[in-house]
Amino acid sequence: MARAAVLDTGAVNIVVTERTHEPSDLGVFESVGIDPRRAFSVLKPRMDCRPVFVPIAAALVECDSRGVTSSDDGLFRFEHVKRPVYRLGPRTEWTAAN
Repeated sequence: MARAAVLDTGAVNIVVTERTHEPSDLGVFESVGIDPRRAFSVLKPRMDCRPVFVPIAAALVECDSRGVTSSDDGLFRFEHVKRPVYRLGPRTEWTAAN
């Protein structure tokens, strides 16, 4: 993420990075002195942030904004995919392999 700064507006802290960086782990915030376990975080990732942030989150609110993809998988036609596949069906569940 290269250089990063925290902009403290008094009401919120905003993490700004020199290079585009996906919040793929808690270290993105911890490296600038913010404990994501004790903060209200708003993320707009292009990847699935659930594995990292859902375990520490009180709630997850998905917003379908314009961008490279959508959080609504129903908008896309997935063909030639062996089912079941997590998130591509109404009754699929994901569990970690032991």
